Amino acid sequence: MEFSNSKTLIKIGNAFFVIALLMIVFSFIDLFLRKYKDVLITINYQWIWLAIIIITLLFSGILRKWKRFFLVMFFGFTVVLLFLYFLISSPLSCTKTIENSRYELQADSNYYKIYKKNVFYKEMIASKKSKIFFEPNIKTGLNYNFEVKKVSETPEIIVLEITTKQTVKDTLQKLQY
Repeated sequence: MEFSNSKTLIKIGNAFFVIALLMIVFSFIDLFLRKYKDVLITINYQWIWLAIIIITLLFSGILRKWKRFFLVMFFGFTVVLLFLYFLISSPLSCTKTIENSRYELQADSNYYKIYKKNVFYKEMIASKKSKIFFEPNIKTGLNYNFEVKKVSETPEIIVLEITTKQTVKDTLQKLQY
């Protein structure tokens, strides 16, 4: 019996191929949700994704399934390139948890966004252009030393107290979906 034609090896290779394709589809969904819907998936699946892709490539190579091998390699590199593009094109930012809430504030030198944290994802609920976090004496232009507290909240607005060099109370209109 030849090693590359073992039925269990073929079944394992097929299973990893299906899992790899599902992980690639999940990665595409994650990237497009991140870019266009401002929903961030918080599960760290990237290391699992990488291991499954490598195992699938190994099984495809051992079983001499070259079409599968190049298909997984092509889609894997495509996902990596898209991830790098989105990573490079997004501005430098800092994220901090808002005290006594399930919210996070993601700050850039020109704006900030409020995300509601759930178990598996974060969804943007408000955003505002502001120069509160701009610091001209730092190369990145972003002040990382700030504190945020939730003052009050209604279904339509959220009021935050942001402390950088000065303390500012800011009101944000929540996004309606």
